[in-house]
Amino acid sequence: MIGTVVSFALDHWEWLAPLAGAPLAAIPFAGPILVFVKANWKWALPAVAFLALGVWAADRTIRVANLRAEIARGEAERAAAVLAQKNRDRDLARQIDADLDERNARTGAVVTTRTEVIYREKPVIQSLDTPAMRASDDGLLELGFHRATRPGAGQPQDHSAAP
Repeated sequence: MIGTVVSFALDHWEWLAPLAGAPLAAIPFAGPILVFVKANWKWALPAVAFLALGVWAADRTIRVANLRAEIARGEAERAAAVLAQKNRDRDLARQIDADLDERNARTGAVVTTRTEVIYREKPVIQSLDTPAMRASDDGLLELGFHRATRPGAGQPQDHSAAP
């Protein structure tokens, strides 16, 4: 049945002329090609279909390859941009460290820390030998607290309450 349809279409190919805008006979090479296809349509049409399929597959393969190349190019550009940003960040960090070291050196020469001020002061011990301090010390001893002794010092006096 397909053979009769193809044979009929090839015998009456002029019916496409209004669609094409000009008769197909006006195309110089159309006549011999159609005669060849009419005579060999059983193997020529599958061959043309196979050829068209091959061209389509090749086109798809080329497009996929181009897309993959474009993706690889984009990834390479992004990697280069990240590397350049890391280098800029490293240079900026070095510059900031140098500025900070210089500021610390300047500040360290001028500023005296609180710890240095505290160590420079003489301890105040005059207020420890007042009646109020002795009374609080006696109260702590009555509660059971013991005086800390220095190594090499004599035994502390026992201020515990008399029974």
